[in-house]
Amino acid sequence: MFKKIAITIGVIIALTITACWTFIVLLEGRAEEELEAAQQRLRSMGAPMTIEAILPPPIAEEDNAAILYREATQYEEKHRNALSKAEDIIWELQEGNDDEYIEIYEMDDASLEQIREIFKTPEVIEYLSFFENTAKRPHSRRDYSSYDKNKPAEFLMPTVGTHMDGIRFLDKRSSLRFLDGERKAAVADLETMGMIVQHASEDKLLISQLTAVASAGMLLRNIALADRHSLLSNSEIDSIKDYISNIQHYDDIIESYDTERLLLSEPIIELVKSGNTTHLQHVVPDKMLQLMRIVTPLIRWHLIRDHAYYLNATTEIRKMYQQPYHKVAHKISAFEKRLKIETKEEHFLFSSVLTVMEKIRQNALISDTTVQLTMIGLSLTQYHNDHGIYPETLDQLLPDYLRELPIDPFSGNRFIYRREGDGYLLYSIGLNMFDDGGTPNHEGLADENEGDLVWKGRGSLVTE
Repeated sequence: MFKKIAITIGVIIALTITACWTFIVLLEGRAEEELEAAQQRLRSMGAPMTIEAILPPPIAEEDNAAILYREATQYEEKHRNALSKAEDIIWELQEGNDDEYIEIYEMDDASLEQIREIFKTPEVIEYLSFFENTAKRPHSRRDYSSYDKNKPAEFLMPTVGTHMDGIRFLDKRSSLRFLDGERKAAVADLETMGMIVQHASEDKLLISQLTAVASAGMLLRNIALADRHSLLSNSEIDSIKDYISNIQHYDDIIESYDTERLLLSEPIIELVKSGNTTHLQHVVPDKMLQLMRIVTPLIRWHLIRDHAYYLNATTEIRKMYQQPYHKVAHKISAFEKRLKIETKEEHFLFSSVLTVMEKIRQNALISDTTVQLTMIGLSLTQYHNDHGIYPETLDQLLPDYLRELPIDPFSGNRFIYRREGDGYLLYSIGLNMFDDGGTPNHEGLADENEGDLVWKGRGSLVTE
């Protein structure tokens, strides 16, 4: 009797397992069809679908600054105590007693002397020499020959920290040099900062693009400060305009999406789907890895659907990029809201990737807009240097100071310029696409989307 019951139970269990497994196989087959359709949609948009399609052409070693950045990273690790102490002292001096940020131009003599001594220390001098040498090299490109799709995270860990550390030191030294009358050296520091921005942007990863945007923000703010304090001649402005005109992040974002997708996101999802999680320890906590090894065979179909969802979202993003921002802003807003809901409730695997992609895109557009504002603002200074007044309209800058007047990407119209008394207002309506009358967005970031993007250089009625 008991034997028959045991056999019956065993048969029921076997049939249940078989039915469940068959159901999982069916789900996986359906998910594979969704993935194939998503890949075809992305392919039809002209997106690269293989790693070989995105690899940049090789460059000569003597033209590659990536080698020097690695050496700078090694030097920084070796002299971390001295460099960290130097940066801490500068930060404490700028923070002040009331925790209110103090520009170098506004510091007292005793504080300035402390900063001068910092830039005379051997460690800081040698550290900054690495970045001065990188500025002499036109490109910064990692060695893709060492890429292993089974270890994507290890290869793609960028050296963005080194870029930012170099920018921060150069930012302070250039301001100090301007203040001390060393204008040629100060402008050289600005040019070095410009090359670091370009090099970070050339490393086509989203985190590198974010670093490039943040670095560009520091550079452009430094230029505005120097201009505000009347420290730039027309020839120096021409030099600055020449290299900042090459700073463009927004157009690089799609290429960065593709690089991130093919070299990092998709290889990682393939490792997860295959159950080979050994090489994910740098990006996934240990407990999560253990859980993934157990449940992956049961939820592989869901991972495939997540993969398809990620590609479909990427296709939508590419479509929106083909149109001017001001024409698709409402679509982008609706897309972001839907993305937050869907990734939170179901497609969790790529939630962070997709939301970061949109945030970087917004900040890249803000950065490029600030570049255009800087170009116009510096041209207004040149006009004032030559004529003693600011022009009534921006058209008067053509063609001697600007070849053409750029368009505000947030409005599709010209940047807003109003001559008022001896000064003026120059601004973009910014991310909220509303004219706030020149009331500035103090952060200049997508996280603070209220207010306008305002030029704060010489002659501007807005300085803070």
